[in-house]
Amino acid sequence: QVHRAGIERNLASYGIFAASERLLMELGKNGANRQEMHELIREHSLCAWAEVQAGKPNTLKQMLCEDATIRAYLQKEAIEALLDANQYIGDSPERTRKVIEEIRDVLSR
Repeated sequence: QVHRAGIERNLASYGIFAASERLLMELGKNGANRQEMHELIREHSLCAWAEVQAGKPNTLKQMLCEDATIRAYLQKEAIEALLDANQYIGDSPERTRKVIEEIRDVLSR
């Protein structure tokens, strides 16, 4: 059974931490120093993580969108789009196909 509400709640709270990787890559493409941006995103992430662990809403998106250093390389709209965890699926289609193949193999025995 899939608990869609739980998935959506977890994605809203935690998905942005994974999606911040997309922001880091785009900042690098736009000429930002990757190491400096990594540290900046890490610092914001640690602050947001502490808030989430304390039961507060995740404010990482707001922190990153309002950061002047990041905004020197990207507009707010681009930052928001990059941080959309719903669009950050990585290699999940490939992994899903592999799991399905394994299940079919087991069931066909």
